Parts: sequence; structure tokens; C-alpha cells
Amino acid sequence: MHSYLHLIKDTFKRKLPPKLVRTLKTLSGKQVLDNKLPVLPTNAKQPLLDLLKAWQIAQNSDASSPGAVVAYYSFIYDGVRFPGERSWNNRWNVLKVISDYRNKRVLELGCNMALLSTHLLRDCGAEAALCVDIDEHILKAAAHVSTAIGVKPVFRQQNLDDPENWEEEISAFSPDIVFALNVLNWVENKDRLMEFLGRFKEIVFEGHDSVEVETERFKNVGFTNIVLVTMTERNRPVLHCRK
Repeated sequence: MHSYLHLIKDTFKRKLPPKLVRTLKTLSGKQVLDNKLPVLPTNAKQPLLDLLKAWQIAQNSDASSPGAVVAYYSFIYDGVRFPGERSWNNRWNVLKVISDYRNKRVLELGCNMALLSTHLLRDCGAEAALCVDIDEHILKAAAHVSTAIGVKPVFRQQNLDDPENWEEEISAFSPDIVFALNVLNWVENKDRLMEFLGRFKEIVFEGHDSVEVETERFKNVGFTNIVLVTMTERNRPVLHCRK
């Protein structure tokens, strides 16, 4: 029942006009996040200016929560807080210790602002990162984030339901580890995406269904070592899957 309710809610968020979604959230009392962006001093360092631009773009895109003026993550840099729906620090504290990322090539599907890839490149010794998202605006925000952090991932705009053979093009990047966090729920052809994930040896995945359902999906595409890392603050499982 919990999964069905989330499916219904997410379907409405995808199909309804953003302004109507925003109105419904306001009426239901859910639009209470403090999304006010920081006011930077006139002598602010360039990384802070880049991050402010990133958050301005993210808040006005529909990549995080369609219909809401909000970025997906809140993020603190040099003592300045940029507001969002979820705490990046909490997310990072979980993800940074899941695997040994040194010299690995990282594929991040549904990268949003690419905070994950940028931090893996800067702090964990990742060799390269390919950041993929459907939303061209959020990729512009991600480019500002990577500039602020001082790394250079590769960005690709891609609808994972497009009929084109994007699988071969993305596979040519030869990733050692693939992140698919909160992606499968937004894809129509879930079997196709799961078959794609089955090409690789190591996946970190956040799903919307139960641990049992998500685990079975990965067993069906050849993964034998599937570990529940955590349940998120939204009660979603994060799995580490290896062959």
C-alpha cells in the first residue's frame, strides 16, 4: 500500500501542471520549507557565486520537486547554507563509505546537481565521472557546482525512455561503478533500465519499493551480492549491488 501511494503521488507530480502542483502543496500545508537563498557579500569568493547561480537555476527547474521552488539538496559551503529538500551532508556521510572509489570511473544516472560525482572526484580519488540527467536546466546548475568544487565531470542530457540506443553510448564510458539513486521510479520502461544496470559489476541504487522488491530486481539481472546500506529519511532503500 505504501508503494502504491507513492506511485500515485509521483504520477500526479509528473502529469499535473507545475503551478497546480504548487497550489495543491500550499493548500495541504506542505510548502513550508525555508528556500530563501543566501545574500552574499560583494566580495564573495567565486565558488560561492557559482553555487548561488547553481541554486538559483535548481530552484526554478522541475528536476527536484515539480511545481515547488526548491533545490533537491541543502548544502553548506564555507559556512554559507544553500537550502534544499534533503541534507547533502547526511547523504554524503552514507555514500562516501559504501565503496573504495579510488581510480574508479563513476556513472551517475539522474545526477541532478551532481554533488555526488563532484565530491567523489574531489575527495575520494575517483578517476572520472559521467553525469546524466533528463533536465537540461539542472545540468547547467551541475556545471556551476563542479566549477565551484574545482573538478570536471562530463555531463550528458538523456531521457532514459528515448528509443535511441543510448545504452551503447553510455556504456562506452566504461564505468566501474554506477549510481542510480531515485531514478527507476521516473522511468517508464523499468525493465530496459534494469537490463542496462545488469551490464555492470557494481551498482548503488535507491528505489521507491520495498527492500524485497528492489532486491529481486537486481537478482533477476545477475547480481549475487546485494546489501541494504540504509533506509533513507523518506523510507526508501539504498542498496549496494555487486556481482
